[in-house]
Order: sequence, then C-alpha cells, then structure tokens
Amino acid sequence: KLLLAEKYIPSKKIQCQTTLFRVQTGSEYSQTIGDDYGLSTVCQNPPQVLVIPGDHRTFLQGENVQVLADQINTVVL
Repeated sequence: KLLLAEKYIPSKKIQCQTTLFRVQTGSEYSQTIGDDYGLSTVCQNPPQVLVIPGDHRTFLQGENVQVLADQINTVVL
C-alpha cells in the first residue's frame, strides 16, 4: 500500500482545508515523508497536522481516544 501511495501522482491538488490526525510515534517511513506524510504535495493549502499520543496500535486506546475525539470536535465544530 505504501508503495502504491508513493507512486501515485494526482491530476490536481485538493482545494479544501485538509486535516491529518497522525500519531506521535512515527515509523522510519514517516520520517522520510515529513510531518504531514507528504500531504502538502497534493493539497493547495498546507494541511493542518494534529498529533495524537501513541503509535499506530495505541492511538485508539485508553486516554488517547479522548484526545482524538477532542481534536475531531475542534476541527468539525
């Protein structure tokens, strides 16, 4: 999946405001594509990046869920 995403070249950039909810603990791959996971290359405006505590497996566990819910509410409401 990551290889496909890396090779994908969109025909135009996303025009609307974009928000990325990303985990605090990244992988080696995320270090090579930047804090916004490369979204700035496909978005007209810089994406808003909100960081959730944890990693790919733990960001939806314990208190991290409330952090994510609060951040979603901030963006949506």
